[in-house]
Amino acid sequence: MGRMRTTTTAVALVVRRIVREVVADQVREGRLHTRSLPRGVRVMSRLGMALFWLVAFLALASSLLGLRHDKELASGLVDLLLSVCLGLLNVCAQSMARGWRIAGLLLSATSMIPQMILLAIMVGTGGLTIISLLGWIGIAALGGSLAVLTVFIVMRPGLQPWRLWLAGAVGGLGHLTAMVIAWGFPFARSVNELSMMITDVALLFVAVPLAAASGISFAQVATDTATWTVLSVRELLSPAAWVVVTALSCLGALTVAVLLGPGRWAVVATLAHTLASVGLCALGLRLVGRPVDLPRPTALTADLSARGMAFGALMCSWLLVLPLTVIPGAPLAHMPMGIIGTLVTAVALSVMWLRAIRRRRAVMVVLAPPIFCACIYSAAQQLLRYLGVGTLPGLRGSLTGAVLVVLALCQAAIWARAGQFSPDRDRGRWAIVTMVAVEALIFPQRESVAQPLEAIAQGSAVAVLLAGLVWRVLTEAEYTHRDSPRFPAPARALFFVSQALLAAVFVLQSVVLPDAMAGVLDLNMWASVVDSVVGQGVQIGVAMGLLALGRWRVDPMDPADAVEEASIAAMRRQRRRRLSRPASPAGP
Repeated sequence: MGRMRTTTTAVALVVRRIVREVVADQVREGRLHTRSLPRGVRVMSRLGMALFWLVAFLALASSLLGLRHDKELASGLVDLLLSVCLGLLNVCAQSMARGWRIAGLLLSATSMIPQMILLAIMVGTGGLTIISLLGWIGIAALGGSLAVLTVFIVMRPGLQPWRLWLAGAVGGLGHLTAMVIAWGFPFARSVNELSMMITDVALLFVAVPLAAASGISFAQVATDTATWTVLSVRELLSPAAWVVVTALSCLGALTVAVLLGPGRWAVVATLAHTLASVGLCALGLRLVGRPVDLPRPTALTADLSARGMAFGALMCSWLLVLPLTVIPGAPLAHMPMGIIGTLVTAVALSVMWLRAIRRRRAVMVVLAPPIFCACIYSAAQQLLRYLGVGTLPGLRGSLTGAVLVVLALCQAAIWARAGQFSPDRDRGRWAIVTMVAVEALIFPQRESVAQPLEAIAQGSAVAVLLAGLVWRVLTEAEYTHRDSPRFPAPARALFFVSQALLAAVFVLQSVVLPDAMAGVLDLNMWASVVDSVVGQGVQIGVAMGLLALGRWRVDPMDPADAVEEASIAAMRRQRRRRLSRPASPAGP
């Protein structure tokens, strides 16, 4: 009984530690903090986040609530939410440089000025009627909104509550007025649709980086789970147990790759991609020599989360040339836009890799090459499909993991031959090989965490996108904790809330109005593309970083994490000692 109780306690501690490191600490350090913000900004931020959670729930439960069937209600709701987002963006710009306020004015003007022109034409030809009177009221409302935003451009940056609420009101209500006018004039439908589409595409530039980067969340969670699963049991296993655990993990990863049985060409493509990525990583590490940082898994996931929105923006950079696709006869009219995004990302990654080599940054040296190779392969897939030449098979994550396990076992054989792979003295190296194997098992199943949400959404793919988006919102607000003269903390918080709300609104639009942006953007598809391209690379980068740590005899656990774990263990022992201390005898 005592042994069973000890085992149960150890398992409970391991599970608690994994949950704390993978989920609790990430949320605590990365969530949005509003307590230190000015009162007006704090209220707006909290209202915006409450609205984000409401919109996310509506997107998830839209089929249960019947929003997919009532198109008029869904369209009105989406337009109202877009007006709120536009108002928040204008509020965000009030404490920033003048150029950002000009950008907010131009964003609002794209929807307001065309409607003002239509109203002016109607008033000039309509005589003195009720319709003309309403037209004058509309012109006054739209012109007044633009005038107030213009006055704010002339003024110095400020966070006065009256200014923030007024900027949000005129920005949001002006856009809402423009949409009401667009609904009321069916004879100018083409002009109205064009002006609203321009505004929607402009708002997409703000929302897409966060929405597309939500696909990276699963790679981050999978890496952290594999890492802390092994690190949590490292001190609990005996040398014999280490041999068994490592052997079972490696055997499991290899067995899964064999059982899934990918086709011959998929095997060839995955092997070529994996070996090319490994070769570039090895070359980069050789050129770096002694790095200034260490490619620990936690360091790679931290760097990945910091660059997540940059990767999302690069992958969707084709939105910049989207207007050229509507020109008749344009060379980009029928070209798949994804090629542009993947090639731009590949070029940016090659620059990052060369800079990392020069600066001896091992984290980016092992992270950039696999993602670069995945971008090139994805671009080749799309180009061949566009030319009608043929198709390239998809890369298989399970097979990639099996190749990495084989490489780790080869490295372990080299260490064992040199007498440097004892399960007693070289426990860190055994942990590294086990991490590579556990990562190979977990990584291909990284999107399975969204299965409960898929059940609520009745099998909709939006559940995966929402799960990643919610994780980014909960854990990636760290940049709002900093401050700078050009981008102060209140503006950072408001921009984060605006971006999160915009992404949620476009997700809701893709669910309840799937035809509205059918020719422009499929957020579900692009989040999946970012996950497949970046996630495939992260799996290889983490494994190469771990093997480099093993060669350098460096502990895969960050010293800061080790200190934190030691302090938590000391507090737990002190609490246990205090609880087990006998109570003092009662007085007479």
